[in-house]
Amino acid sequence: MAEAAGVVAHSALKYIHSLGLPNIAAHNASLVERLQEELPALGDPPITPPGNPTSVVSFLTPDPEQTRAKLDKAFGYMVIARKRWEFTYPSGDTHVIQGIRVRPSVYNNEEGIDRLLEALS
Repeated sequence: MAEAAGVVAHSALKYIHSLGLPNIAAHNASLVERLQEELPALGDPPITPPGNPTSVVSFLTPDPEQTRAKLDKAFGYMVIARKRWEFTYPSGDTHVIQGIRVRPSVYNNEEGIDRLLEALS
């Protein structure tokens, strides 16, 4: 069984090497940039600032239950992480906001982003 894990890891590393890290980063960045441009127009403002070097981008959702329902209907299962962030002020008061967290990667493409945007529109 340990050998199987080694074979899988080796194959994954070969695939990553064949694509090249700069190409993977550029691909991910283009998908995130598109989300940063298009989701705010649908009413979901970004929490993640533009130009953030990671491929993780988070957005506020004005109606978290409606967003969940749209995603469940479009995908049949939750493929987007719904998040709850809690801010604590110096006074001790807290404020909760809810949103979605999207992390496009090498296995995602423009069609997947189209499908997500269509589901949320």
